[in-house]
Amino acid sequence: MIKAVIFDMDGLMFDSEVLGIEMMKKTMEHFPFEYDHDLNTRIIGTTSEYIRKQFSEHYGEDFPFEEVMKHKKEITLQYYHENDIPKKSGLVELLQFLKENDYKLGVATSTYRDDAEFMLKQADIYHFFDEIVCGDEVKKSKPNPDIYLTALHKLNVKAEEAIVLEDSENGLRAGQSAGIATIFVKDLVHPHEEVLEKVVCSAQSLHDVIAYLKNDTV
Repeated sequence: MIKAVIFDMDGLMFDSEVLGIEMMKKTMEHFPFEYDHDLNTRIIGTTSEYIRKQFSEHYGEDFPFEEVMKHKKEITLQYYHENDIPKKSGLVELLQFLKENDYKLGVATSTYRDDAEFMLKQADIYHFFDEIVCGDEVKKSKPNPDIYLTALHKLNVKAEEAIVLEDSENGLRAGQSAGIATIFVKDLVHPHEEVLEKVVCSAQSLHDVIAYLKNDTV
């Protein structure tokens, strides 16, 4: 029986990964490096340290990672202060359904805590969650299972009592490596078939997750 549902954040709850790519395009216009779309889709759902490594390998050791990320964060936060955070269709309905049915709710996001809490509060959904685990609180990023194992511990549930909602391949791999049933919710990047073969459900949107959980067939 499923007792807890653990959410990814960017791309799963918020339509932030599309925005993140646009913000990176704008950021790279201020630096003497060419924007690379494949690189920026490959790092979706990973931590800052992993991204640093990927950028260093791609652009070279002289890539000004801190400066680039600082600029991207500044223009992204400016956007969020001036605009509503774009919630995915069905998110609020799903959260309300889960709370009404006494599920424990967690967030497991590669985003660092300050930014994650800002986004959750700005979107007025912070209060739904019992526990939040962030990228700066685990040693290894997704696809390593650390973040989901930590979430299980904080929620005080076993792997077989939880389900993970993810939109990225790295996130799905992390949940699966932690021994948790995973639901794929379609977003920007389509995972490899070997990963999708292991999910318990492939959903077109968060609306589909409600229908799946009503059956509780995990």
